[in-house]
Amino acid sequence: MCFFKTFFMIKLCSMKCTPYFMACNRLLGFGRHAFIKHVGGCSLCNIPDNVQNSFHVKVNELQTVLDKRVNQLQHVVNKTNILAISDHRAVDTEALIGHSASDKEEFPPVKKNHVVKSKEKKIKSKQNTTIKKPRKKLKKDVSTKLRSEIKKLKLNKSLPKCGLKKAKQITKKKLKLLEKKQEVSSTGAIKKTERNEINIQAKKMEAIAKNKHKNFNSASHSKEDINSSGQSCDQQITNESQISSKRSQVIECEFNADEPDDSTITTPETKVKSMHKKKHLPQSEIMPLYKTYFTHPHIYLLPYLEVCIFTGMLTRAELMFQKFKNTIPLDVEVFNVMLHGYAKQGDQSKIRKLFKDMMEVGVQPDLQSYAAVLEYIGRNDSTPSKNSTLKYISQMKKEGLDVNNILSCKLTEDEKGCIVNALEKAGCYEALVQKEYEPQLCTNHLVQEFYSSTIRQEDKLQDSDVFSEKLPLDKDYNSFKKSMVKQVKIEELGYLKVKSVEIDDDISPQIEQKRRILKAHEREWQSCLSRAFDEDKFGHNIKSFSGIANFYPFLCLFDTNEYVDIMLQALHTLATSSEGNARVNLSLELGQRIYHRYVILKKIKTGVSKKIDQLYTRFVPLCLNEEKLTTTNLREKWLEIQHRHASGTSLDTESNHWSRAVILSIGSLLADMMLHEINIDTHLGSASVRQMIPGLYHIFDYRSLKTVGFVKPHPKLVSLIQDACLPDVTFDSNQVPMLSPPLPWCSHKFGGYLFSPCSLMRTRDDSPQMQLLKEKLESAALNPVLDSLNQLSNTPWIVNNPVLDIVLDIFRKGGDEDLNIPPPSSVCPEPPSYSKFMKSEEMIEIQKQRIQYRKKKSEMHSLRMNEVYKLSIANAFRDQIFWFPHNMDFRGRVYPYPPHFNHLGNDVTRSLLLFAVGKPLGEHGLDWLKIHIVNLTGLKKRASQMERLEFANSMMPLILDSAHYPLEGKKWWQTVDNCWQTLAACKELAAAVSSPDHTKHICHLPVHQDGSCNGLQHYAALGRDVIGAKQVNLYPLDLPQDVYNGVAEMVEESRLEDAADGHAVAILLEDKIHRKVVKQTVMTIVYGVTAYGGRLQILKQLKEVKELTFDQQWAASAYITGKVFQSLRKMFTKTRQIQDWLTESAWMIAKAGELVQWETPLGLPIVQPYLKKVSGKVKKSSKDLDALMSRHKSDTMKQKNAFPPNFIHSLDSSHMMLTSLYCQRAGITFSSVHDCFWTHPNTVDIMNQICRHQFVKLHSEPILDDLGKSLITKFGNLPIPSGSKGDHDKVNMSELKDFIEKIPSKGEFDLNSIIKSTYFFS
Repeated sequence: MCFFKTFFMIKLCSMKCTPYFMACNRLLGFGRHAFIKHVGGCSLCNIPDNVQNSFHVKVNELQTVLDKRVNQLQHVVNKTNILAISDHRAVDTEALIGHSASDKEEFPPVKKNHVVKSKEKKIKSKQNTTIKKPRKKLKKDVSTKLRSEIKKLKLNKSLPKCGLKKAKQITKKKLKLLEKKQEVSSTGAIKKTERNEINIQAKKMEAIAKNKHKNFNSASHSKEDINSSGQSCDQQITNESQISSKRSQVIECEFNADEPDDSTITTPETKVKSMHKKKHLPQSEIMPLYKTYFTHPHIYLLPYLEVCIFTGMLTRAELMFQKFKNTIPLDVEVFNVMLHGYAKQGDQSKIRKLFKDMMEVGVQPDLQSYAAVLEYIGRNDSTPSKNSTLKYISQMKKEGLDVNNILSCKLTEDEKGCIVNALEKAGCYEALVQKEYEPQLCTNHLVQEFYSSTIRQEDKLQDSDVFSEKLPLDKDYNSFKKSMVKQVKIEELGYLKVKSVEIDDDISPQIEQKRRILKAHEREWQSCLSRAFDEDKFGHNIKSFSGIANFYPFLCLFDTNEYVDIMLQALHTLATSSEGNARVNLSLELGQRIYHRYVILKKIKTGVSKKIDQLYTRFVPLCLNEEKLTTTNLREKWLEIQHRHASGTSLDTESNHWSRAVILSIGSLLADMMLHEINIDTHLGSASVRQMIPGLYHIFDYRSLKTVGFVKPHPKLVSLIQDACLPDVTFDSNQVPMLSPPLPWCSHKFGGYLFSPCSLMRTRDDSPQMQLLKEKLESAALNPVLDSLNQLSNTPWIVNNPVLDIVLDIFRKGGDEDLNIPPPSSVCPEPPSYSKFMKSEEMIEIQKQRIQYRKKKSEMHSLRMNEVYKLSIANAFRDQIFWFPHNMDFRGRVYPYPPHFNHLGNDVTRSLLLFAVGKPLGEHGLDWLKIHIVNLTGLKKRASQMERLEFANSMMPLILDSAHYPLEGKKWWQTVDNCWQTLAACKELAAAVSSPDHTKHICHLPVHQDGSCNGLQHYAALGRDVIGAKQVNLYPLDLPQDVYNGVAEMVEESRLEDAADGHAVAILLEDKIHRKVVKQTVMTIVYGVTAYGGRLQILKQLKEVKELTFDQQWAASAYITGKVFQSLRKMFTKTRQIQDWLTESAWMIAKAGELVQWETPLGLPIVQPYLKKVSGKVKKSSKDLDALMSRHKSDTMKQKNAFPPNFIHSLDSSHMMLTSLYCQRAGITFSSVHDCFWTHPNTVDIMNQICRHQFVKLHSEPILDDLGKSLITKFGNLPIPSGSKGDHDKVNMSELKDFIEKIPSKGEFDLNSIIKSTYFFS
């Protein structure tokens, strides 16, 4: 056993005589937990469990406590033993923290491994010692990681942590630093006003330090009067947190753009490092900013300038622009923002200077730049408009810009009016003539038939058609207008409050009392947060005038009360559980809400919302007429309406997306305020004397070998909010369905919700894929993708009220795990308590049970809250028609935008959804409804369609009993798979058979047709694999084939041969290999599961076999895994060859430092976003729009393993999109859950034919050949890296193209046979 040097955190107990010494070896990076020596009755024993669970302290916090406590503890130091821990095993933290006598039964003290006599010289420290001068022994023994942490902490001094004397010294040093590094004016000195503001700020900070010093002294004296019943602990934590973590106002910015751990989250409260001087720039031009946030202007500068212009802070924008101008390369978008700002101000000289600067740095002005110039000319009557306008128009023509397109720029109504004024005065009337709208046609021959049949001359939009449509939704247009108005109000507000289904209508006196207490606390929180927000805002105001990076404009977008409301809303979400949330996630949540409301506010103030409302009223009737939709392209109709009403604000004036760095930094500011200002009364109003303690705790834990910060609520805060039983649940406006049809997707960020921000693709706005997507959208290449999303988004839905009532009844009675209705976490059985007479083995077993208890309780609470969200939304929309806007991930897979309640949810959620437009069952609809019930139950997977129909007829008594008496009858529906969807189908079938004529029964229930192991279907079609095609039902057979059962049979045959040869494991596995054992591995092997991953999957299934020991299960899992892989290679020979080719190609591309990218058959560009961070300095570049790529490299393993499954996912999404387009063309309702297609019972046959034809058409394309050509074009000239398959044949292969061009050969399977396959989708 080796010993390690440690830091010691000394806590003074309520008795003023017994200290705690905490050895935090885990802090040193050795992965250990903290031990506390329990000396005797100390108030620290009453720290809440959630704080104990992960109680870790950073170096600066340890050192701060040492500085403040060492004098008070000097008389005890010589008598105290310090624990030094060197055990390498991971132990649960809660068991390692000492407890008081009252808790000894539940938490016995941990046995000591080593006791090292402490010596006075080891912990002696001067009163004013800081981390700046660490001890020599510490320097010598701590790890490199700790040294770097200490080095960083040297720069993180703030006033509260250094005392009054140090605060004055730091303030003086900061003044000198600012004099040296801030921008020098033309005379070479800082402006007098700026210097005065800094002096005022310094004096203010010294006064704050004095007050803090007084508070500290009074707090330490007050502790003597508090008893040791647990209150002293709360008070002690309160005082120490108030002293050690107050915010400093004279501070500079430090940012981090990655997804940092909490230890690396830096708010604008961290001291800035000085930049290295550049030879080509004077010192005054060096920006006092560092790190990679400022390697590209779109990360911080562009959002800052836009918000400054929006809030009327042009002077601040100009100051920051000048700081950045000579520090990093700027692009035309940044210049355009400033040009429009100067145009509004009417400053001609600055506009001319800005154009000159653009020429000097090599930035070419675009149409938007000249639009700003013409805006200035139109605003200023004193300017000779005609000559100036003609001059700039001439310049535009020289640069190849068409003045006739000037009004198509991103302009507000006011800006557009000024430009029109300038053009009219100059006589340039040709630029004011509006051209006739001509839609762009897609040339992809996969959809050529679709577009030739939907865009017809006679379908051109006429004004007379707009208000004469017949609506199929049992509503006339005037009544539907109310839903439109309601949707507009929801989105303008930015959020929607719905009644929680967990709260009863009857309110008890206890709940009323808790609500009064909570309201009183909320008033205090509002007051404290408002004051703290104004203080931080004042500090950023000072920095904004000094040219230091700041967030003052972002803090001026709304009233203080609105920021406070956002923080309180986040607090209520956080306090629903004692588990808390990661600090990073909390910061992102707060920042995203600020951005969300900013986007809505900007659309309202710039007139975009008004313009959308005007066009929307003309567009909606087209969405509601299903007859017209067969020949109407919604995207083209919207663009045509927009073109015909081109006056007013441009719809694409939405601001650029804030970078993650900005969102995280703003959110971190608000999160910091919450941590410091949210306090709660320990007595919760039950005593006359109030005892305030922190409501939130910031703790640290290790996750994946990284230190991660968590914000956890105090148990009393959780109890208060939960006991208050607040009646409402709040959702952002883009988290709930829409009450009117979504806007059609026309660009990467225009579509979906009316005003709420949403993006076409779920990827970062600065990612390489987003840049390619924007380029593609400028042409018509991605029209099929957009139109498919629009078709899916335009499907209206309603809630299945009878099923919802049953679900709510079970939910409010405590839930039922067997029916997938999660019960509350309070019913989780508690583990046994500790006893004094227990043996160590028994204690360890109880500790394991306690760990499982906490994990189980946390999971139950999470599931319960998830169900509350879903059911609350469903209940709020129960009498409404609603829509789900859709978007896609980077692979092209489509998802509904609302995250909680949608048809991609679980069995319960899907059972609650019906098509809003019902259709008669027709001749075959009743049979498909019966088959659908059998498919849902999973009882006849290998039976033919006719056998399934006969089985349904034989089960009709049970089906009708389930429909009429779901909770009182025989409850057959509860015994099958997908029980809730089965119940919904039983009710629909019962209604159909009870109608006089079932063919005329109007059915709203979707019927599903699911692909048979769809990933393997695509592989078999790519390789034309005959054997594989039969196994996954591409080949027409009388009975459906089950690939999982086929693999299990092949494995069993191989096992019998091995058992005959005397193989021990094969003999052991007799009668133990079946479909369930191999299913998950077979299902996931197509998506890149490794042999080890497959072994773990099979081991999980073998654990149910009680006759086998763990060692036997482990050996058997390895045996079966090998046989499964061997069987799949025999069954899917071509599949494995294609998968190996894809994997090796991706490995070589990633090894060369590139990201794997390709295009789907529908033209969607896909770039795998898997990166690893690169250490070291980063060079600034303006050519790479993806700022992340400048400091990251391709993650070879992730790129390699993800390419085959992602490629297959891109194919199944293309197949789904083609099916959706041609289903719309056929006039049938269509929706999908990836490879599961939904439609009405009477249109299943039509959808099945479309689905098969589109699959054949898709795979008739040379997909692998096109992929190979694309990869060769992008990466073919790269050298083959060592260690690859191509490296072994260096004579014939030297470049990647030599390997990529060796595409696997194809088999002899005929794709056309798929059209006759009954069970391809069934």
